[in-house]
Amino acid sequence: MALRYIHSDLGFQQDDDGYSAGNAFAADLAFYYNKPLRLGANNATVMAGINISNIGTKITYDNGATNQYLPANMRLGVGFEYEIDRYNKVGATVDFNKLLVPTPNYRNTNEDGVAESTSSRRDEYYDKSVVSAIFHSFNDAPGGAKEELQEIDMQGGIEYSYNDLFFARGGYHYNHENKGNLKYATIGLGLKYQMIDVAASYIFSVGNSNANSALANTVRITLGFDLGKAFNMGGSSARNGSNNNGRR
Repeated sequence: MALRYIHSDLGFQQDDDGYSAGNAFAADLAFYYNKPLRLGANNATVMAGINISNIGTKITYDNGATNQYLPANMRLGVGFEYEIDRYNKVGATVDFNKLLVPTPNYRNTNEDGVAESTSSRRDEYYDKSVVSAIFHSFNDAPGGAKEELQEIDMQGGIEYSYNDLFFARGGYHYNHENKGNLKYATIGLGLKYQMIDVAASYIFSVGNSNANSALANTVRITLGFDLGKAFNMGGSSARNGSNNNGRR
């Protein structure tokens, strides 16, 4: 579980219209499960998880005239890891991502076909409570169930590891053309040594429609530190020093 405070300043200056920075509170809730098992003579692990993020208050940049939804999100994922031998492992994961905000629908008619102004439709959209908006996000797409399915992003990845030291990875992200059309693939390498973890990946878009995507031709580098291992290493050194002093 995670709690956060959000301060979002989009560069508006305080003026007669009352534009100002937005403030909000949000929470994440996640569950993770993994089950070791045996496949023949080898070890394997099955994994599953769910993450519901950014559940919180609305945010406003105009002193309450318009209260906008935070990008609440739900992600479901499953994975499988197989130990080929003592040194080599392969794994695969897939997850599904759903934005938990209502689908914008500013048509000039309501569900009964009665003419309404675009502004009234917009007001109706933002007037829903956060809880109501989350539930509405599953069945409010103008195109019905077909469009609801189009709002689900899908991602998959594979990984090969050698001795939990060297990693080679690949992945693919799919987003329907009617909902952003972000389709891209990734390749990457990783190296882990004691408490230090270094990973690099390259993202390239798939399809001509994504030629101008901000995600195209992007290199990402991650540097991580395992503080738990650092403390254990320090503790081990201290204990070894004490033992050595005792022997001396």
